[in-house]
Amino acid sequence: MPARPDAASHTPKRSRRPVSALLSASLGLAGSVALVAGPWAQSAAAAPGACPAPGDMPGISQLPPTFIDSNVSVFAGGDFLATGGAAESEGLHVIRGAARFEQYRDSARTFNLGTVGAGSQITPPGGHLMLQVGGDVDVDSGVTLSVGARIAGGGAVNVGGSVVGGGDVETNGGALTGSMGAGALAPWHDYHEVIKDASQALAAAPDTGRVDGVNWDAARIRRFTSTDPSNTTLQAFTIDAAELTGATELQFIGIPQDAPVVVNVVGHTDVTLALTSVTLNGSAADQHATLGDAASRILWNFASTARLTMGGTSEWIGSVLAPQADVVFHTSANGRVLVGGDLTTRGEGHEFHAFPWIGPAPFGCVDGSFAARKTLTGVASAAVPPHTVFTLKYTHRHDDGATHTGTLRLPLDGTLVSGPMLRAGAVVTLREIDIPQIAGVTWADPVLMIDGEPQENGASFVIGENTIVSVVVVNTAHTDDADKGAAVPEGDYPVADPDDDGLAGYFPTEDDPDDDGPAGYFPTEDDPNDDAGEVGTGEDGTGEDGTGEVGTGDDDMDEDDMDEDDGADEGDDGAPAEDGDVDDTASLVGSVTARLPVTGAPAVLATALAAILTVTGAILAVVARQRRTA
Repeated sequence: MPARPDAASHTPKRSRRPVSALLSASLGLAGSVALVAGPWAQSAAAAPGACPAPGDMPGISQLPPTFIDSNVSVFAGGDFLATGGAAESEGLHVIRGAARFEQYRDSARTFNLGTVGAGSQITPPGGHLMLQVGGDVDVDSGVTLSVGARIAGGGAVNVGGSVVGGGDVETNGGALTGSMGAGALAPWHDYHEVIKDASQALAAAPDTGRVDGVNWDAARIRRFTSTDPSNTTLQAFTIDAAELTGATELQFIGIPQDAPVVVNVVGHTDVTLALTSVTLNGSAADQHATLGDAASRILWNFASTARLTMGGTSEWIGSVLAPQADVVFHTSANGRVLVGGDLTTRGEGHEFHAFPWIGPAPFGCVDGSFAARKTLTGVASAAVPPHTVFTLKYTHRHDDGATHTGTLRLPLDGTLVSGPMLRAGAVVTLREIDIPQIAGVTWADPVLMIDGEPQENGASFVIGENTIVSVVVVNTAHTDDADKGAAVPEGDYPVADPDDDGLAGYFPTEDDPDDDGPAGYFPTEDDPNDDAGEVGTGEDGTGEDGTGEVGTGDDDMDEDDMDEDDGADEGDDGAPAEDGDVDDTASLVGSVTARLPVTGAPAVLATALAAILTVTGAILAVVARQRRTA
């Protein structure tokens, strides 16, 4: 039986980007990829990254995912049908109508969606939306629709109607939410208008080359030759639908390296293709090891086509933009598949692979994100149950003024959990909330390590283009009676030591703007030169009279015990101290020495200061004994 809806998924609203502005902008996907994180990885080295740069697109490979992207990969303005043994479809699917999954009985009985066994491995993060359907999801009896297979968190599904048909829907840990109505498509309600606008804008791009054809025997070759090889922003070609239909070979010649290509197909003729070969600059473009390059560079814009049928022995290479068409694939496709009508994939083992388009339209990877993991430190960290989960609240604000919130659940095992995909320039604020209460454990304030830099709880950062920000949320667990000045884990900077100069345990105040005070010393207005070395007993760190004389605080002894009129040479009962008594002076030295910060402080500094206090204590002890014998 189908899995029942059980939870809602949070997805931030995504604003439409003006297509005209995107067309006028140069490509912005080049550049280095930041350190990354994803929910299926146990270490940053193994985590999926942001979208690869042009020229670095992967070929077809096996799971796990290599890169993350939450932009729409497959869109149908009508219904979606997977039939005839079709096997898999990668990336985020948005279907305005109904989605039906049926299989021939001699084929595999599982259809993989969102993540695929062999594909681009550019997918949404685990636990994020992978299927959004405005109508019903209809799964034939005996068929399994598996969403987000083999990644932590699985894939989430939003359904406007119901799950019907008697088959199974496996979300592999993702949320399945039904009866949502129009809300199931959020934030892509108007995406059919987005693809229509983009199609019209691309159709107006000036040509940068010529198209000709060669026909002999059964071969029908169409050649697209650049006449402007210096143009790397967009190579554009125009061909009539009547000239394209029936072609068996497609050749792209003289195309500049890494330049995006659009082929504008004009006219209202239905197009049927049975391809046997696709080449780019003389090399086969349909080989699994290398097809990512061509698939991410080429887009076919069928602006006026009403019906489009793709087949043949060669896989389809490049994104398909067909805002008015019903489209049927009898072969595998590599690139975005964005159609205004019904979309059908049929044929044994055929697949859709989610390669973005690198050209000037909103069909590339969504810009960036952040990912977080949990780290514990402190003497009481072992007392925290391993199943404990922490909550990280995020708020992201965009340049259009829209603000959205959500939460990430961070387990103790260090699993990296991805935030939502965001546009470059979004301002993200993170705050750990509702920290679990554990018997015998007192928590220090959380520390947020943002791309390796320590920040306080509630810190903000800006999403960069094509980057994923790494966040480590550090919690220090103390026993109820332990000192609360523990440092963050080895390799991380303590909050109070931003310059990493070894003064761990020093907490700067407004009276010490240069952050140069010694470890454990809290400067006050009574010490304007910030040069005191004694530890006071008043609330501001000085003696009650503001002199800065040595005191021990309430935890050690009364200040009256140090009053010279009462006699520092007396024992606890007021009598002269005997040789075997512990002198108050020695107690004071031990108390102050015990307050020295240990974690992170340089051994030389701690040892020297302890030695000075010990010598001082010895001198005072000698003086006291001399007074007693006098």
